[in-house]
Amino acid sequence: CIADQEGHFRRLNRSWEETLGYTLEELTSQRFIDFVHPEDIEATVAAVSALNEKKQILNFTNRYRCKDGSYRWIQWRSVPYKDLIYAAARDITELKLTQLQLEQRTKEAEAANQAKSEFLANMSHEIRTPMNAILGLSRLLLETELDLRQKDFLHKVYSASQALLEILNDILDYSKIEAGRIEIEQLPISVEEVIRNTVGLFRAKIEEKGLIVSVELPPALPPVLQGDPMRLSQVLNNLVGNAVKFTENGEVRLKVEQMQEDSKTVTLCFSVQDTGIGLAEDEAERLFQAFTQADSTISRKYGGTGLGLTICQRLVALMGGTISVSSQKNIGSTFSFVIQMDKVPPGTAAENLHSFSEAGMGTTDPLKAFPVQQQILELNRLRILLVEDNRINQEVAAEILRQYGAEVTLADHGADALKLLTGPGFDVVLMDLHMPVMDGFEATRKIRERYDSATLPVIAMTAAVMQDDRERCTAAGMVDFVAKPVNPVELLTVLKRFQKAKSPSSVHHEAAVVPPDMHDSGSALPSLDVATALRRMSGNTNLFASLLKSFINEHAQAADELAGYLVQGQNENALYLVHNIKGVAGTVGAMQLMKTAATLEQQLRSDAGQADLDFFARELELTLSAINRYLLDQEQSLIRPYS
Repeated sequence: CIADQEGHFRRLNRSWEETLGYTLEELTSQRFIDFVHPEDIEATVAAVSALNEKKQILNFTNRYRCKDGSYRWIQWRSVPYKDLIYAAARDITELKLTQLQLEQRTKEAEAANQAKSEFLANMSHEIRTPMNAILGLSRLLLETELDLRQKDFLHKVYSASQALLEILNDILDYSKIEAGRIEIEQLPISVEEVIRNTVGLFRAKIEEKGLIVSVELPPALPPVLQGDPMRLSQVLNNLVGNAVKFTENGEVRLKVEQMQEDSKTVTLCFSVQDTGIGLAEDEAERLFQAFTQADSTISRKYGGTGLGLTICQRLVALMGGTISVSSQKNIGSTFSFVIQMDKVPPGTAAENLHSFSEAGMGTTDPLKAFPVQQQILELNRLRILLVEDNRINQEVAAEILRQYGAEVTLADHGADALKLLTGPGFDVVLMDLHMPVMDGFEATRKIRERYDSATLPVIAMTAAVMQDDRERCTAAGMVDFVAKPVNPVELLTVLKRFQKAKSPSSVHHEAAVVPPDMHDSGSALPSLDVATALRRMSGNTNLFASLLKSFINEHAQAADELAGYLVQGQNENALYLVHNIKGVAGTVGAMQLMKTAATLEQQLRSDAGQADLDFFARELELTLSAINRYLLDQEQSLIRPYS
């Protein structure tokens, strides 16, 4: 067609009549804009203006009205010439309708997939609550007097419940990933500690099968990096768990290699090698597909959902890495993944960890906690103001710090701290965030009005470890961050950064703190991780027992207190109580109670009216029962005669 600048057609071919149903006379008697769909008029006018201004070929698409009232999609290729516009038009209606249908179907499929993922997530979450009750009540019953037949039945119930809970957890994680509801956090992480915990998790099965376990770490691996400890543990637990499951005899080898390093990042390759059943090439290719086992007989013999490796693959991808497998049938498999981790700021990392291998150690237990060579951490009478509202956390931190030569003064909240800062000088302040009277953020802002960060550094010490908490700490004027439950090495290492030159302390310590033997009777108590708690207290069993007694005295009635607060509408008091228990539970090794309290705290903060008080009360009861049992065992061991 040819059109003029006033918007009228000058010449049209007969295809216009066939396409729109108008005669050529009807089309040329009106402006062409009169036939354009109302929603496309503005864009069409703009296109014509651009055509006249730029004097070059222009492509665009709009809809034209037909004589029967319907619309056709027209694709234009236009060029200006003197005072006229020459154009070729193509009817693309069928193509456009097909495209729109595909887009609609894609949206519907995505919505259906989202609905499926949300349903799986909600279903798994709902089933987890009664499953936890079954596990909790089973554990309570196992601690009562039972005959051998009853105990055997109950152990089977407990084991089956744990297996079902693992399946639910897999489905929940998979659906969360599908729905885009998993975010990777950046927190301080010890790769060595993650690996130690992973090996310890499968200790019983490894010993039962008589497998040899070896672990290798690079000599220059930084002891503290930035990453997501929970997700890294999840991947390693799955890979090591599979290696142990599918290996009847031989070796499981866990290796970390440092591939690249610059001033800000370290690229690590994690590999788990076994001498198990192995895979054929075609089986390995479909191994990472959801709900798929390499061999259909595997699920019958070994169990499992076929989701574990799919979850690992997606978690590694979320961490910015890749995962692969190399395997030979009846020889073994090696699963490897590569991720890049950020370094912590200079001066905050402990001394380098060293390589170790525990294969072929004769009678030495290859699964005891790994001794870590570390710098001797002397605090040389560092004057510390510890601001913490919880007495148990005060006692733990103060004992650790004094043991390493620090002078510690305690404050129960921010207002107390400000009063104490008018007296004798301090070298550093350890500040909790959430406290009554005055919280850590406000207290730090007021401290900054008196002292700059070089004169009096303030270090956050809290169970809140989310990124926004860190940003608020920095904005308030804090210079570093230590997560609770407190890791002694991490705490001491951070404090060393701010230690001023002083005369050496007269207190001396061992270069490494070796955790207690995992064979201790109390180490595997349900709801109480004794080994981890003692590690945090540098193996001080007397301090640990004292804290457990304090926990019983202060929190035995916590469930009733919490219910009372909520009935009376005292939500702030309820939140404070739950937050307090969360921090203390982690300190004394009640890890499941800590997680339950964290979940309840989230529920209370969301104000959604879905706080699961019964679940919290059950877990608190289990924890108190485990504590009483541990204390009783300790008392009996003191009076037990020598054999």
